[in-house]
Amino acid sequence: MTLDVTITLPASLAAAAHQLGEDASFVAYGTARALDSRGSGRVWLDDLADALTDVFSARQVRRIIGAQNRYFEVEGRRARLSGQQVIIEGLPEGLDLFFSRHSRSFPLRLLDSRPRRGAALVAAALAGVDNPRSNAFLSRFVGVDRKTIAVWLRDPVIRDQILDKVPSWVRP
Repeated sequence: MTLDVTITLPASLAAAAHQLGEDASFVAYGTARALDSRGSGRVWLDDLADALTDVFSARQVRRIIGAQNRYFEVEGRRARLSGQQVIIEGLPEGLDLFFSRHSRSFPLRLLDSRPRRGAALVAAALAGVDNPRSNAFLSRFVGVDRKTIAVWLRDPVIRDQILDKVPSWVRP
C-alpha cells in the first residue's frame, strides 16, 4: 500500500541524527510523527511499516522497527514516540549540537535512497540558517563536507526538491 506521507524533520534532531548515522531511524521517526494524526505519541507498527516500504526494502523496515533506538519504543503492535526534549537529553556527550526551532518537510517518497535521506537531514539541519556556511560549520554541526554536497547536487531530485531552499547550493 502506498501512502502519500509528508514528513517534517526538526533541525536540531536532524543534525544530530546525521552526525550519528541514524538517518533511517530518524526518517522512520519523522514518518511516525506524520502518521500520528491525533498527537497521542503512538502509531500502529503496521501503518508505519506500510509507509516505510515506499523508501526501504521489507528487510530494512524490519530492521529499523525491530532495533532499539532513541526515537521510539515498540510496545506490542504500536510504537511509542519519544519527545524531542527526551531525544536531545539522551544524545551522547561531546556531540556538537546546533539548536534551532526550524524544520523542513519533505514527501516521504523523495527519500528513497541513502544520499537523498542524508541530503534531507542536512537541509532540515540548515533550515533557517541564513548566514554563510563554512566548511568548518558543515563538518562540525551537520557532519558533511562540500565534496559530499557536490556529489549530491548531481542528483536532480536532491538539487531541485531537497536542497532547493539552500540558495548557495542551488544552480540558477
